[in-house]
Amino acid sequence: MWTCIKCNAVNEDTYTICPKCGAARSAGRFGSGNAAPARNAAAYTAPVQQRVMPSGEPAAPAHANVVAPQTAYYADFSHVRAGRGFMLLGRVLAIVMAVLTLLLAWRQYDAVSAAVLGLIFDDLAALSAFVKLLIYIPLALAAAAIAALPGLWTLGLGKALRRLNRMEELL
Repeated sequence: MWTCIKCNAVNEDTYTICPKCGAARSAGRFGSGNAAPARNAAAYTAPVQQRVMPSGEPAAPAHANVVAPQTAYYADFSHVRAGRGFMLLGRVLAIVMAVLTLLLAWRQYDAVSAAVLGLIFDDLAALSAFVKLLIYIPLALAAAAIAALPGLWTLGLGKALRRLNRMEELL
C-alpha cells in the first residue's frame, strides 16, 4: 500500500499512479530509486474486482465503464399557477377581512365602543362623544389592519411561489 502525495489516498502497490487524482507514485518518497512514469489519470482504469455471490459462485461481471443514464430535466411550473391563485386569494382575503372589521366597528359602534373604552377609562360619562370617537377610530383601524394579516401572509406566499419561476429558469 502507498499513500498519494497530493490527495493522501491509500492505493494498492500495483498502481503506478493514483486513480483519484492522477499523481504519479513518487520514487523519492518511497525510496525505490525508479520513478514511475506519469500517465494520464483519465486513461487509467483500476482493476475490476470479481464479485462473489453468497453461494460462492461468481456474480455477473461488473463493467467499470458503465454510465448510469441521465434523466432530462423538465421544468414544472405548476407552482406559478398556484402562486397566482395564492396572490388572488390573499388580495381578496385582506380586503374583505379589513372591510368587514370596519363595517362591524361602524355598525356596532355603541356596544363595541362602550366595551373597548370601558377597558381604557374608568368613567365614560366624563368623556364627550367627540373624544370617544377620536379614540375609537384609531382602535378600529388597528383592528382592521390586524384582520388583514392572514390575507397579506397569503399574498406573500403567492409572491414567493411566483419567484421560484425565476430560480428555475436559471437551472
